[in-house]
Amino acid sequence: MAAKKEKTCNLCGRKLPVSQFYTQKTSVGTTVYRSRCKECYRNVTKEYYWANRDMLLKRQRQQYKKRRPYLKNYYQTHREERLKYQREWYRKRRLKRADLAAQNEKEKAGAGGNS
Repeated sequence: MAAKKEKTCNLCGRKLPVSQFYTQKTSVGTTVYRSRCKECYRNVTKEYYWANRDMLLKRQRQQYKKRRPYLKNYYQTHREERLKYQREWYRKRRLKRADLAAQNEKEKAGAGGNS
């Protein structure tokens, strides 16, 4: 019987199951668990964002400006592929919604007959 794997968070010091830790790939291709639990990792990330918000937004704007010509060209050269994909997605979505609606109607009819 396999023992439950646990790990201690380096920030809060709590001993938690490994499912409470994010994973990352190493340079050699193995997967390891991060040293901070998910909760601490989210808190640190959130604090960093709010402490450096202006710099991060500026960087994001610069990246968008840099990539904009590439994106424009990509959308123009792959127009047909995008439209084909969108049509297929909408078609599948319509079918899925119709199936869900039919299923709901069956459930309502079944529930109404039992009253």
